[in-house]
Amino acid sequence: MDNYCDKMKELIENIEHFKQTDIVVVESVEDRVYTYHDIYEKANKIGSYLKNEHISEILICAENSLELFLVYFAAMFYNITVIPIDPEKSSDEIKLIREIHSSAIFFTREEIKTILMDSQTSILEIKGITDVDLKRTYLITYTSGSTGQPKGVKHSVENLFLAALEFGIAMQYDSNIIMCHVMPMTYMAGVLNTIFLPYIMGGKIVLMERFSMKSAFCFWKMVERYQVNTFWLSPTMLRILDILDAKGNMQEYLHKVDAKVSVGTAPLDNILRLKIEQKYNIKIYQSYGLSETLFVSTEMPSVSHSNNSSGKLLSGVQTDFTSDNELLISVPWMFQGYVNSDINENMFYNSGDIAKIINEELFINGRKKELIIKGGFNINPRDIENILVEKGMAEECSVLSIPIKGEENIICCYTGEKVYDIYSVNTIIQNTLGKKYCIDFLEKMKSIPKNLNGKIDKKKLKYEMEKKYGN
Repeated sequence: MDNYCDKMKELIENIEHFKQTDIVVVESVEDRVYTYHDIYEKANKIGSYLKNEHISEILICAENSLELFLVYFAAMFYNITVIPIDPEKSSDEIKLIREIHSSAIFFTREEIKTILMDSQTSILEIKGITDVDLKRTYLITYTSGSTGQPKGVKHSVENLFLAALEFGIAMQYDSNIIMCHVMPMTYMAGVLNTIFLPYIMGGKIVLMERFSMKSAFCFWKMVERYQVNTFWLSPTMLRILDILDAKGNMQEYLHKVDAKVSVGTAPLDNILRLKIEQKYNIKIYQSYGLSETLFVSTEMPSVSHSNNSSGKLLSGVQTDFTSDNELLISVPWMFQGYVNSDINENMFYNSGDIAKIINEELFINGRKKELIIKGGFNINPRDIENILVEKGMAEECSVLSIPIKGEENIICCYTGEKVYDIYSVNTIIQNTLGKKYCIDFLEKMKSIPKNLNGKIDKKKLKYEMEKKYGN
């Protein structure tokens, strides 16, 4: 741990010496730029208000915005715990989170705006990076809840900084990166990946609208306007952007800026990956991480990787496996536990993912709890999904099971232009994986439901299929 203490000390010193007149944030909606001095001054105004009101824990429900961005820095500088809530969550879920944190004070974006505009709110003392208590609980994010009840995951500033630093080193980031921020700012991918990561590397952050079908239409235009060269996207985002730039007009630009495109939050299928890489003649970097462990692995520049790989483990990451191949993870930046439940910091975390390591590369083969047991045989849905996507029979695919008259039945839900019959699909599956993998139902869909973090919503999908096919 002494090594990481030295790294943190050096990192804080580097941040402290950032030139205050340099631009750190571009707010694209209003087309305004903010220097480090601007951001720190505004964050201090918010932090001073919170401290003056004796607020130690803040709930903030807001869309992607400068105000939410500033709250993260205010909370960091003034050692306040921040709990972001996505405004697109259901009212019941928002109510539940508020009840769990009943002692926290609830704020909206408009209320933060009022604090910033209020001339009566004075900055009592200037606080900055050296005032931060690096080890205390700083951030509590609630998981997207794709398969069950969401959990509040606790992290310190030190955790975020260390994970971001090792990822940034692996990806060869430096102060020249201009990061496009389109992930939901209330989830870990929007906090760690596209705020703290570019911040500690001394880069620039372009705040854009949260990615949606509407915002996607002006995405490439904003990228060119603000000279973005670094991206964090989900596979769904990548698929939509590919369609919107059907002729590959962005190829010249992406080469000019030497773009680095990282993809995470969900598995990236090889068909989409190869299509994008060949279309733009660029490399896509797939990574792996969890809300609890933060960054674990990534593909890296100038390093060759196998198909379906999630890259090499970051420095400091250790792994082990259970007897049924569930991935166990130990990281120096392990989460501090769930809300109302602490953990042993030295433990290995059960990832819930079936995985393997080959030639120092990490391969994720699906979720353990999504394994289907049929006739005493374990069936990994990811195996079926990968085959159909790789054969070009589906753009997206999700395989699950539902009980019908006491028997597990396998349903394959897919999207794509072509319509297939179950016989054709099962012929491909049987020839590749064996008869035991054959599906019982085939469901073509216009779109597969996703949760707010862009992952397939297995819980909702299973509910829809049970209504249609179940008892």
